[in-house]
Amino acid sequence: MGRVRQMKKWVLILLALSVLGFGAYVYFYNGISNIERMKIQAYNHKTESYDQGKVLTDQYSIKIFTKSLNRARHEKNTIYEMANHEDYLVTVTYEDGGTDEFRVWESSGRYTHIIRAGEGDNFKISGDRNREKLIKLLK
Repeated sequence: MGRVRQMKKWVLILLALSVLGFGAYVYFYNGISNIERMKIQAYNHKTESYDQGKVLTDQYSIKIFTKSLNRARHEKNTIYEMANHEDYLVTVTYEDGGTDEFRVWESSGRYTHIIRAGEGDNFKISGDRNREKLIKLLK
């Protein structure tokens, strides 16, 4: 009897941990997925124009961008008026053919600030490691 009770206890603990893990994933996941390619263009503040940019289709780069957005502090339906022009324009194309534009301010206070154009979605990325990987990808 003691052995069955102990097994039930472990099953309940594992089930609780699974539910907590899934809950944390849902809470922190911002719904960015299925990106097929990204075009990254740097903004030249002197000439007030974007460069030709680079197109990335490799899964590693896409994963860095997606992971950064999905781990960011996300605010919906919020309009920001930024004092400076963005540093990068990232145009993503999804697997279903849809597109989104993300405007990126490399350093906005203690965050890297990203606004999804036209959606009112704002992402603030803190944490040195996540920011570092994202900025390295954008440059």
